[in-house]
Amino acid sequence: MTRPREGETLRLQIQNNSITQIDEVSLEQRRISRDRTSFIIRNKFRKASGDRLLGPLWLVLDPLIFSLIYLFVFTVVRARIEASSIFIGVTLYRVLQSSLMSGTKSLIDSNGGLKCERVDSSVMLRANIGHLFADITLQTLPTAIILIMGLDVMLVGGLLYLITAHLMGLLVFGLGMSISGLMTKIPDLKSVLRYGLMVGFYASPAMIPMYKMSGFHYSVNKYNPFSYFVEFVRYNCEVSSAYLDLDVHIFAFILSSFTILTISGFRRYDKMRWRMSSWS
Repeated sequence: MTRPREGETLRLQIQNNSITQIDEVSLEQRRISRDRTSFIIRNKFRKASGDRLLGPLWLVLDPLIFSLIYLFVFTVVRARIEASSIFIGVTLYRVLQSSLMSGTKSLIDSNGGLKCERVDSSVMLRANIGHLFADITLQTLPTAIILIMGLDVMLVGGLLYLITAHLMGLLVFGLGMSISGLMTKIPDLKSVLRYGLMVGFYASPAMIPMYKMSGFHYSVNKYNPFSYFVEFVRYNCEVSSAYLDLDVHIFAFILSSFTILTISGFRRYDKMRWRMSSWS
């Protein structure tokens, strides 16, 4: 065999060194990306808890307290609605509300609290989704435990409750991202959305399940996306539900539309973020 010439040996060494350096840079970039994602998630929770004494614990207590308040109200007025139905409806609506608002605010904090160069949109998107799932888990896990341990809901029903909450939260978050640019340009829409969510809480099957509704109220909620998620969970938790009476074709259309809007929001995030930031 012929030995490689000195020039070829030197060239191979340079190539190997270059590949090694590129690999090291790539690993360092991934580590920095993970650190930034983790920081942004923690920063979001710090902002959510503010200066309150119990801090992040309120993220768990809020949905529990609201559910207990409405459970007490319905007990007093003798609406004869199952406790598990109220827990499911109120908590899922709070998940919908917080996920939608989080999506609409996704363009406000362009760097996630990092005082440095512009953070990659992929890092911001992962941080937003990571924070979303952590927030949903904190809201739903305590009520899932109560449903299973205290209200005789089967384990499968409790797991479907958690899975549905996360799926709904992700789809609604994507919807919020899709309209976030419009919300940023027209601030008045924030008030419209906030009041709409307030009205929706009382008009939707959050507190009053659909089997208790009739007439126009029932007909309108057949086209309400939240109705399908909450009634699906109630049905699988073996709580009184009108899920089997709902139109599966409407549900399929809702899921398809929300999925398309979510994918569109994720894909357009970098472009929208660039337009709304001071870097553009």
